[in-house]
Amino acid sequence: MKNLFSKEIQEVVASVAKGKNLPAWGRDGRFNPKSGVLYVAGRADAIEQNSLLLPKNSEEIGVTNIDKAQLQYPFIVTGVRAIFDSTTGATATAKNAVYSDAPSPAFANGELTIDQSGELINLPIGVVANGSNASTSVADDIYSVNPFVIRENKVFKMTPDLAGDASANEVYRFELHGFFLQPDATV
Repeated sequence: MKNLFSKEIQEVVASVAKGKNLPAWGRDGRFNPKSGVLYVAGRADAIEQNSLLLPKNSEEIGVTNIDKAQLQYPFIVTGVRAIFDSTTGATATAKNAVYSDAPSPAFANGELTIDQSGELINLPIGVVANGSNASTSVADDIYSVNPFVIRENKVFKMTPDLAGDASANEVYRFELHGFFLQPDATV
């Protein structure tokens, strides 16, 4: 009797084209998932309009990889992480932050809402921030969420509702872990 499981694995492996994560899937098998991390960082005392993302802001290495508060491809979020730097001092920026500190009480006791034509998720920031300063891996710091989709070519918002005034000299970085659904040009 043949080992069907082995045959199924071989078919899956054969269907993964060079440079692809998984076999294409989605609408007519046109999407190929690619792992990714979206992020936005900045100084807590410089948050504009109570939003971490603004349509006027372009991608900038070390600050954000989200261009003009929208994405080119759908992104399925599977985890969220928040990291902070509050000890670098007055010269701290998103580009030189160390990100090894616990969040200030304003962040730790606040909430993060992600919205795109309706609320996608609302979480206490304290649960997505490793405030224990324990020596754990990055993977341990990622808070798993029920997957949700941020749609392409449509502005979305990340709103931090802080429990008090933002601390001067505190730098934040919020990360959305998951995968992009990119059209598979080979299909």
